[in-house]
Amino acid sequence: MIEVSGVVGVGQVGPTSSRRSRAAGAFSVPSQAEAKKIAPAAPSLVDAVDGLLALQEEEQEFTADQNAMRYGQKMLAALLALQRALLAEPEAEAAALEKIKNLLATMPIPADPVLADLITQISLRAHVELAKRRCDAA
Repeated sequence: MIEVSGVVGVGQVGPTSSRRSRAAGAFSVPSQAEAKKIAPAAPSLVDAVDGLLALQEEEQEFTADQNAMRYGQKMLAALLALQRALLAEPEAEAAALEKIKNLLATMPIPADPVLADLITQISLRAHVELAKRRCDAA
């Protein structure tokens, strides 16, 4: 999550114009001489590095969540394959159980707490299926 704590290095405030003595709310365009005096400040190197670090952290969290979603989809597919094997193809049961064991050994940890809860629930279901068949969970 990116936290915004203030605005730094955005611009430079120039001297006030004598035209501001007009009625409140009146709009005026500064002259070219005044415009040259008011130049935007260059962003500092610290601001640039902070921004890059924030983007990198956000990208890492996004990647972790994507990996966790792929894992959840693979685990659900493996559980479905086990269900089909139990109903129609008993010879495929051992392969389905082995796939579930292998997936449990590589369970990722997502950054999103809601996704982490879902992955935990899916993994718990896989452990239950392995325990029903007295398989060693990796």
